[in-house]
Amino acid sequence: MLPQRHRLRDRSVFQTLYKKGQRSRGRWLTVLCKPREPRPSFEQSDLNDTRDLDLLDERAPADKCDPVELPTRWAIVVSKKVSRRAVDRNRIRRRIRGALRQLEPQWRSGWDVIAIVKPTPKERDRPYLLDCSYPELQQEVETLVRRAGLLDAAD
Repeated sequence: MLPQRHRLRDRSVFQTLYKKGQRSRGRWLTVLCKPREPRPSFEQSDLNDTRDLDLLDERAPADKCDPVELPTRWAIVVSKKVSRRAVDRNRIRRRIRGALRQLEPQWRSGWDVIAIVKPTPKERDRPYLLDCSYPELQQEVETLVRRAGLLDAAD
């Protein structure tokens, strides 16, 4: 599992990525990405109630970060069109997360990314990503991530 700071969960960010994200398509995956928007900061004087002090404490570290220093957040979407079986969908997610974990030291900071697994044709009873070898999947993920510009140029 990816560390929590690298997980994308906010519905509004998903909607923005689907509408305005830059797309990179491969054989098995589509990657949508967009630079992260820094959260608006607010000062202690903006608070009307002491209940909001907890919120300020939680947001303070992220508000002080530059957009470049914000961690890249990922989401992996595997719909029921890929496989009706939850076991298969979860296995596909784990395999993709493993491929992403290998590339983590090279990630550029400050991006939101969704990796969408392409649906399997109905005449095929098993998803492609369960039959492909791990090096093939690793190559597909690295190619798409590099094409989207999410890896540092130094590597």
